Amino acid sequence: MLSLFSGWSSGMNKKELSERDICTKFITPSVVEAGWDVLTQIREEVYFTKGQVIVRGKVHTRGKAKFADYVLYHKTGIPLAIFEKVESLMKQVDHLEFQLTQSRATAEKLMEAIVAQLTKQN
Repeated sequence: MLSLFSGWSSGMNKKELSERDICTKFITPSVVEAGWDVLTQIREEVYFTKGQVIVRGKVHTRGKAKFADYVLYHKTGIPLAIFEKVESLMKQVDHLEFQLTQSRATAEKLMEAIVAQLTKQN
């Protein structure tokens, strides 16, 4: 089973890690574990377009190039998946951790209330 963030349960504080650290320590190993070959199928920190061509009269320029944290390839030159915004993934993980903490606190309060109720009845 693929588990992107299993290393955090070992006490590692992800807030101290850079986005690059998170990619190296967690995301790349998980992608490799899922069967992707790091040498032939995975590219990291890739510009995958050169930017939109903007023409005004006789002057032309390019817009901002598009960037991805990861591009996964089926075969050389045939991209299948593009990951970007690892930072937004981290925000989702933060939210899930917050919800888990809240759920645990609620469960503990519920158990205390049940124990108190049972103690009063006896």
